[in-house]
Amino acid sequence: MNNFQPEKLYQNGYTDNLRWQAFTPRADDIFICTPSKSGTTWMQSMVAHLIFHGDLPRPVNEMSPWFDFEKNPLEEITTQLEGQDHRRFIKTHTPYDGLPHLDTVTYIHVARHPMDVMLSMVNHMENYKNDLPGHEETEDLVAMFERWITSTVDDWAAHAGLSIGYLFHHVKSFFEHRDEPNIHLFHYSSLKLDTEGEMRRLAKALHVEVPEENWPRILEGVSLKTMRQRANEFAPDAHKDTWKDPARFFHSGREGEATKRLSEDQLARYHSKAEELADPDLRRWIETGT
Repeated sequence: MNNFQPEKLYQNGYTDNLRWQAFTPRADDIFICTPSKSGTTWMQSMVAHLIFHGDLPRPVNEMSPWFDFEKNPLEEITTQLEGQDHRRFIKTHTPYDGLPHLDTVTYIHVARHPMDVMLSMVNHMENYKNDLPGHEETEDLVAMFERWITSTVDDWAAHAGLSIGYLFHHVKSFFEHRDEPNIHLFHYSSLKLDTEGEMRRLAKALHVEVPEENWPRILEGVSLKTMRQRANEFAPDAHKDTWKDPARFFHSGREGEATKRLSEDQLARYHSKAEELADPDLRRWIETGT
C-alpha cells in the first residue's frame, strides 16, 4: 500500500481510483491514459509492438491490465503486474487529477473528436452482449445524445455512463500538463493520417530503439485492418465471449459521421457546449489534434 490520495475521487462502478493505493510503481512503467472509445486498445497495441519489436508473446489485453476497473479483482491485477518481467504498460480511463503523479512513469494520452467518441460508444454498447449503462438508449440516438450532452464530469465521477463533461475534463487534465517531460499527447486523427510518423514519435517518447528493418512488420501489426482481422487477439476480453462481433470493436465511429447522423440542432448544441467546456486551444486540440 502507498499514501496516494487523488485530487479527485472517481468511484462509479466503472472506475475506482483509490485502487492506485495498492500500486507499486517501477521506474519504466507506462500508463496508457485515454477517455473511453478514444483509441485505447489501438494505443495499447502500438506500445506492445514497440516493446516486443512486433513479436507479441500474448494477446495485448492479457499483458496490459485495466488497473482501476472495479470488476477486475485487485489482487489478481497486482499479482499479474508484479510477475511481469517485461516493461509494464497499464490501461486507465481515469483523468490525470485522479491518478498518481509519478516522475518515473511515462503517461501516454490519446484524444479524439468528441462526436466521434460518442458514436463509437453507441457502436460499443450495441455490440456488447450484456447490458451497459445507457444500453437501452442505443436505438434512440436522440435520448443518447441528450444524456451525453448534459452529463458533467461530476456525474461521471459518481455514476459513469455517457458524458461530454467527462470527456473534455479528461483531455484538459492532460493538456494542461503537456509541457511536462513524461506526459505525451497523441490524437486519434493523427494516428490514422500518419501512423508511421506517430509511431516513431511514440518510440521516442518511450525511449525505445527499433531496428529499421523491424518497422514494416510493426506498422503492419498495428494497422486497424490487421486488428480487425485478428480481433479475437486484440479486442478486450474477446476470449470471454464479450462481443457480438469482435471485429466490430474496431469499426464504428468514423470521423465526420456525426454530421450525417445528428440533426442541425444537435450539432449546434454540441458546438455551444464545446465552447463552454474548452478554450480555443483545448477545443482545437480535442477536435483536430492541432
